[in-house]
Amino acid sequence: MMTKEDAAARVLEECFWGDYRFDVASLLAHVDEESDYFDRFLIDRIVKNAGHPSRLLDALYGAERTLAMLPRPDRDRFLDYHNRRRALVRANLSGDYSDPAIQRWVW
Repeated sequence: MMTKEDAAARVLEECFWGDYRFDVASLLAHVDEESDYFDRFLIDRIVKNAGHPSRLLDALYGAERTLAMLPRPDRDRFLDYHNRRRALVRANLSGDYSDPAIQRWVW
């Protein structure tokens, strides 16, 4: 099982490229504040850039908090790359793969 510290270190390595100044402790302090604004920012950054976003988000926030902050994909539009990743993270954390958006491209 991945610790919060390990997950934060991976997030900093995979999702930030010097455009923000965070270290593991400051990132975890922001996560622990449960700020909706920061959580949405970080969750979106992880979904877009991490190699294994579901695993990192589960370690940092847990499934319940992540699912509450993760926007649902628009079902009426073609899912672009980022919306497909959001849909897959949502399915991985909830265990519900019945969404037609997921079934179209996940075998």
